[in-house]
Amino acid sequence: MIPGIDPKVDYAFKKVFGSESNTDLLTNLLEAVLGFPVSAVQIINPFNEKENSDAKLSILDIKARDASGRLFDVEMQMFPHEAIIERLIYYWAKLFSGQLQVAEDFTNLSAAYTICFINGRLFHQTPDEFLNQFEMVDRRTGVVLSNHFGLTIVELPKFTRRAEEVVTPLDRWCYYFGHGALLDTEHLPETMNDLAIKKAMEVLMRMSQDAEERARYESREKFRRDMNQIQTDAANATEKGMQKGMEKGMEKGMERGSLQGEIRGIQRVLKQPLMSEQELAKLSIEDLRQLIEQLSRFEIPGK
Repeated sequence: MIPGIDPKVDYAFKKVFGSESNTDLLTNLLEAVLGFPVSAVQIINPFNEKENSDAKLSILDIKARDASGRLFDVEMQMFPHEAIIERLIYYWAKLFSGQLQVAEDFTNLSAAYTICFINGRLFHQTPDEFLNQFEMVDRRTGVVLSNHFGLTIVELPKFTRRAEEVVTPLDRWCYYFGHGALLDTEHLPETMNDLAIKKAMEVLMRMSQDAEERARYESREKFRRDMNQIQTDAANATEKGMQKGMEKGMEKGMERGSLQGEIRGIQRVLKQPLMSEQELAKLSIEDLRQLIEQLSRFEIPGK
């Protein structure tokens, strides 16, 4: 049976890996990406169907802690924006600093790891490397400053291996993300004949067969497509605006205008009142970018 559910869509991603009944899948994914054992994983913000159906603002990343106190933040980005690196570092810093309570010693801090699967290409200088792992290391001597920092970015489009070429656990998960929607649960490729993969496919099948779950998934998928179109339109408008701006020396104004247009486009999709030019003019470019990020997490009304 074919689920027809794309595991890269944030709602499906958190259903599979963020449910308390699926901590074994999250553990398997963490170990596959990070390359070291992880045990007794506890999900800090578990998936909740009611919250994700009723609330307009859904938190669809996954935060977890293991038995040793290490923290993990895992997310799927279907439409990465230009400030994605800064955003990931910022939220890693919040994850790391948030564990220290008042009057506690800095030695109580545990390592924090951010893992982001991206449905896009960020590092064009390494076209064949889909796994990017960053640490705090002296670039001249190789001396490690701290083992408390870990940022991993998996660029899914760079994973182009066929089913028969799948070897490692990370290979299996990347293949699952790329092909899970169309895999036949009863006739999986031999290299995908793995207990964790089978269970993850079963979660997708249950979602496809539950009318409410399917509706929630399709709402998020529609929102993703709308956001992709908005970003494409904004990129085209920006390109035209930059050409005109270069002639007039108004690059900064064009950037602001593009961001303002993107905000209004998202608000139209969400059926929200459009912000006035006066309201938008009061916001800095950074504030406009943050507003776009906040709006992108809202559910489309009536879906």
